Order: sequence, then structure tokens, then C-alpha cells
Amino acid sequence: MKIIIVLAVLCLFTRLFRIAAGTLDIKKLNIISYAYYNILIFSFIGASLVFLGFRDHYLIADIKSEAVIHKTYLFLCYAIIVFPASVILCNFLLNGRKIRKQYEKQLQTGAAYRNGEKVVFIFSAAMAVIGISATIYMFVCIGSVPILHLNQTSEELARISSQVNRNFAGNTYIKNIVVLTFVPLFSYLTYVYWRTSRKIHWGMLFFIFFITSILVKTHDLSKAPVIYYAFHFIVIEVILNNRKLFRYLFAFGALGLICIFLQYKYIMGYNTNFFTIRSGPGGRIFMTQIATLFLHIQAFPEQIPYLNGASLPTVLAKLAGIPDSWVRSGREVMKLYNPAAVSDGTAGSMNAFFIGEAYANWGTAGAFAAPVIIGIHFSVAFTLLLKMKKTPLSIMLYIALFQMLTGALQGGFVDYLYNIGIILTIAMVYGISVLLSRGKLGVRKPLRWKRIQ
Repeated sequence: MKIIIVLAVLCLFTRLFRIAAGTLDIKKLNIISYAYYNILIFSFIGASLVFLGFRDHYLIADIKSEAVIHKTYLFLCYAIIVFPASVILCNFLLNGRKIRKQYEKQLQTGAAYRNGEKVVFIFSAAMAVIGISATIYMFVCIGSVPILHLNQTSEELARISSQVNRNFAGNTYIKNIVVLTFVPLFSYLTYVYWRTSRKIHWGMLFFIFFITSILVKTHDLSKAPVIYYAFHFIVIEVILNNRKLFRYLFAFGALGLICIFLQYKYIMGYNTNFFTIRSGPGGRIFMTQIATLFLHIQAFPEQIPYLNGASLPTVLAKLAGIPDSWVRSGREVMKLYNPAAVSDGTAGSMNAFFIGEAYANWGTAGAFAAPVIIGIHFSVAFTLLLKMKKTPLSIMLYIALFQMLTGALQGGFVDYLYNIGIILTIAMVYGISVLLSRGKLGVRKPLRWKRIQ
């Protein structure tokens, strides 16, 4: 019976996402189809294995009740069905029925880069100076460049990573906004200009941003950020309708596997079987990520009281009259299940699938509302891709929304309620557009709400 449930959910989940995204073709990847593959790989497969009886994983062993497993799987199935259903409804209201044709047409449209190119280059060059200066400031505040310490033990590396993230001595706005957000985004912008114009000065500026971004993305020794950073160049190639995209995908996949192997073999000292979901890379991808969702459902409210909005950013918490803010559920769950690692500074957070933080704060109501809210966010981002004129600026905006919205799928629900990075990126893109075209964002077709017949 359980296997029938899993297969039925998989079929419905896939069907809804295919409608919502227009296509699930990897060579035509978009923000919604990427969400499908992200959820399938990092959440659904592992959760289904646990639901079907798999328990041989160190985090799954902490689950004490079969009822917790069933409840968690029910929440997950609800979320992965309602999420694309919300996107479909919102897409219909904003774009009508022919999503696939609209997306195909946008992919085949060439990118217009000549309007205001000189102004954008001057602005980007100024941003390079600011970004490099801010990056130097960040590493001075950290006290070193952590990537240069890869010869240390895995425990020492974990401690360095935790200290960088939790005890940063400098201005966090400079670090999080200027360095971690704007520097990589401008590397994408300059790449698009270089890719479309083939001009040397754009290539040189891109190279500067690229090298700086690699340092930025490895500042806390995390493995994933630099991989995702590289992956977003493939997303750009999709938008630019690169006919040789399969070669990029193959090269990226091969490079990613090599990096993962080297990371586990020589840095982490992992010497057992790599091809298992009990441990190693397979366990990290398929089981560890989703196991934290089960632990969230088990922990709240029986072991930890509901946070009641305490995970919200300070701005929203004050507006809602909540005394605490930025109390992330992943950190609270880590304190509960691995207090020793927290106390010695080697543990981070047990980040979960987005409904985990929604449930930790607002219980069942939060878990039920979360996929609807997130579905609207994704639909609006997809609509911008379909409606805006294809320019380097609009591509940068789309990539910013792509990385911030998809990055929070396995990170935290409150990032969808208030994200200063998205707000400032939109403001910056609009500001540049004011210089180029007197405030016009270059929308090819106006948004029209479709009447439901």
C-alpha cells in the first residue's frame, strides 16, 4: 500500500510541475522546473525511503515514533502538490494558459545589450572597486582567508566554518549584501555582456568579478555555495538559448563529482563506500537533508515550544509585536540533537525543507500556508522572465531571484517573507534602468489578470 502512495504522489507531483514550468526538459531549465528537481532529489526520494521503512542512517535513528514519520511524510506530500498547484493558478492569472509557448519564445529571443552599455560598464567597474574593497574588509574581519587552511583536520575546518558564520566581527550588511550578494550578481551581469558582445573589456571585468566571487563563495568553507555559483552560469546559458548546453551540463556534472570525491576523500578523510545512501555523498544528498525535516516535526512542540514567529527578521518581528527575532529553527534543532558539537563550536544548523521552519513557528497552519506563499513567489519570478525584455539587466534580476528563491527551499521559510537581498537587487536594477531608459524596465507585454471563465 505504501509503495502505491509513493508512486501516486510522484506521478501527481511530476504532472503538476510539468504544467507549472511549461517543461521539465533539463536543457530548458527554469526556476520552476529546477524546484522540481531540487525537491525530488533532496526531499522526496529520501523521505519516501524513510516512509517505506529505511532507517539505516545516523539522523533517522533519532526518530523515535512511526507517527512522526507518517506525519512528516503527509506534510511533505501536501507541500509538493500544493506548491506547483499554486504556481499553476498564479501563472494562469498572470500569463494565461500557454506557458510553454511563451517560455519557448522567450528562450529564442536574442538578448539586447547595446542600449546604455557604456553606462552599465562604468557602473560595473565602480562596483568592482567597491566589491573588492568590501571583500578585503570581510577577510580582514575574519582574520584570514579560510580556504587557505584546507590542510587542517575536518574538526578544525568545521570550527573555522562555524566561527566565520557566527562570530563575524565586522559589519554584517557589508558582508551579506555587498560581498555575498552583489559581487556574484555582477559577475553574472558582466558575463552576459561578455557572452553577448564578445568585447575584451567586458571579459576582463568578468574575470575580476569571477575570481572575487570564488573567494567570496568559499569564505566559510561551505561546499555547496561555490557549486551553485557555477551552476547559475548554466542557467544563464539556458536563457541565452545555447545549443551546445549539453556539453556544459556534462562538464559541470563531471567537475562536480570530482570536487565531491576530492572533498570527502582528502579533506574529510572519508574512506568507506561512496555508493551508499547510509553515509558519504549519497547519504548527504538523499538522506541527511530530509532527515532534518523529520527531526523538526518531532522536536516541535513536544521538545521545543513553537517559536511563534521568533524566526522572523527583526523588522517583521517588531511589526508583529514579537520580542525575539532571527531564532532559526534549524539552529534550535541542532542544539537539541547535537548539543556537544554546538558547545565546542563545530556545529551549524539543521536546515530543513521549507515547511520545517514554517511548522516550527506556526504549527500545522504554517505548514499548510507555506507552499501557497512560496508558489506565488516562484510564479511572479517566472512571470518576470516571460514578460521582461531580455537584456543583461533582466537576466541578472532573474538569476538573483532564481538563486535566492531556490536556495531557500532547503533553508528556511522566513526568507520568503522578508529578503533584503531581493529587495535591494530589484531596487538596484530599477535604479540602473532609470539611467538607461527613464524608469522603464523593458516589459515586453504588460501584466494582465486573466478572467476565469
